[in-house]
Amino acid sequence: MRIYVEERTKKRTIRFPTRLAVNRLTASIAGAAVRKRTDVELSTAALVRLAREINRAKASLRRMHMPLVEVESSGGERVLISL
Repeated sequence: MRIYVEERTKKRTIRFPTRLAVNRLTASIAGAAVRKRTDVELSTAALVRLAREINRAKASLRRMHMPLVEVESSGGERVLISL
Protein backbone atom coordinates (compact mmCIF):
# COMPACT_ATOMS: atom_id res chain seq x y z
CA MET A 1 0.00 0.00 0.00
CA ARG A 2 1.28 3.44 -0.83
CA ILE A 3 0.01 6.61 0.79
CA TYR A 4 0.84 9.81 -1.07
CA VAL A 5 0.40 13.12 0.73
CA GLU A 6 0.84 16.32 -1.24
CA GLU A 7 0.88 19.71 0.40
CA ARG A 8 1.61 22.98 -1.27
CA THR A 9 5.31 22.78 -0.44
CA LYS A 10 5.96 19.10 0.30
CA LYS A 11 5.26 15.66 -1.13
CA ARG A 12 5.47 12.56 1.04
CA THR A 13 5.17 8.89 0.18
CA ILE A 14 4.56 6.27 2.85
CA ARG A 15 4.91 2.61 1.88
CA PHE A 16 3.05 0.20 4.14
CA PRO A 17 2.45 -3.55 3.77
CA THR A 18 -1.21 -4.09 2.87
CA ARG A 19 -1.56 -7.24 4.97
CA LEU A 20 -0.35 -5.31 8.00
CA ALA A 21 -2.82 -2.47 7.47
CA VAL A 22 -5.83 -4.56 6.39
CA ASN A 23 -6.29 -7.63 8.56
CA ARG A 24 -8.65 -9.17 11.12
CA LEU A 25 -7.22 -7.16 14.05
CA THR A 26 -7.55 -3.78 12.35
CA ALA A 27 -11.04 -4.75 11.15
CA SER A 28 -12.16 -5.48 14.71
CA ILE A 29 -10.61 -2.20 15.95
CA ALA A 30 -12.33 -0.26 13.15
CA GLY A 31 -15.63 -2.01 13.92
CA ALA A 32 -15.42 -1.02 17.57
CA ALA A 33 -14.64 2.58 16.63
CA VAL A 34 -17.54 2.72 14.14
CA ARG A 35 -20.00 1.31 16.68
CA LYS A 36 -18.79 3.70 19.38
CA ARG A 37 -18.79 6.92 17.35
CA THR A 38 -21.57 6.53 14.79
CA ASP A 39 -25.08 5.18 14.37
CA VAL A 40 -24.01 2.94 11.49
CA GLU A 41 -24.68 -0.75 12.08
CA LEU A 42 -21.50 -2.36 10.79
CA SER A 43 -20.45 -5.69 12.21
CA THR A 44 -16.91 -6.86 12.73
CA ALA A 45 -17.63 -9.83 10.45
CA ALA A 46 -18.53 -7.45 7.61
CA LEU A 47 -15.30 -5.53 8.10
CA VAL A 48 -13.31 -8.77 8.15
CA ARG A 49 -14.93 -9.73 4.83
CA LEU A 50 -14.06 -6.29 3.47
CA ALA A 51 -10.42 -6.70 4.56
CA ARG A 52 -10.27 -10.11 2.92
CA GLU A 53 -11.68 -8.75 -0.34
CA ILE A 54 -9.26 -5.81 -0.36
CA ASN A 55 -6.37 -8.23 0.00
CA ARG A 56 -7.76 -10.40 -2.82
CA ALA A 57 -8.38 -7.42 -5.10
CA LYS A 58 -4.92 -6.00 -4.50
CA ALA A 59 -3.38 -7.45 -7.67
CA SER A 60 -6.15 -6.34 -10.03
CA LEU A 61 -6.36 -2.86 -8.51
CA ARG A 62 -2.61 -2.46 -8.89
CA ARG A 63 -2.74 -3.49 -12.56
CA MET A 64 -5.52 -0.98 -13.27
CA HIS A 65 -3.64 1.81 -11.41
CA MET A 66 -6.87 2.54 -9.58
CA PRO A 67 -6.59 4.37 -6.25
CA LEU A 68 -8.30 2.98 -3.18
CA VAL A 69 -8.93 6.44 -1.70
CA GLU A 70 -8.35 9.90 -3.16
CA VAL A 71 -9.10 13.01 -1.11
CA GLU A 72 -8.44 16.63 -1.98
CA SER A 73 -9.04 19.44 0.50
CA SER A 74 -10.04 22.99 -0.26
CA GLY A 75 -6.66 24.11 1.05
CA GLY A 76 -4.82 22.27 -1.69
CA GLU A 77 -3.69 19.20 0.24
CA ARG A 78 -4.18 15.89 -1.49
CA VAL A 79 -4.08 12.34 -0.11
CA LEU A 80 -3.97 9.33 -2.41
CA ILE A 81 -3.98 5.73 -1.14
CA SER A 82 -3.26 3.01 -3.65
CA LEU A 83 -2.42 -0.67 -3.39
